[in-house]
Amino acid sequence: MKGIPYGRYTKELREEAVKLVTAEKLSLNEAARRLSLPPSTLANWVKACKAGKLGDVFGLASKRLSTRWRLVALIGLII
Repeated sequence: MKGIPYGRYTKELREEAVKLVTAEKLSLNEAARRLSLPPSTLANWVKACKAGKLGDVFGLASKRLSTRWRLVALIGLII
């Protein structure tokens, strides 16, 4: 099974993944397996959530977007 490309996780996915571990009491490995995530990535998100910084956790692909790509993203949200 293929996972999501490196560094392209939305904030919503991170929040839902953390909920599987914290609220639904799934083991870290089981939640990561169900979502096709590396367990270490999910562990980082859980740690960040406990520190109140989940929104600050971004992969390499979340680097500052160029103006062009911000416009493309905005147009995609409107359509």
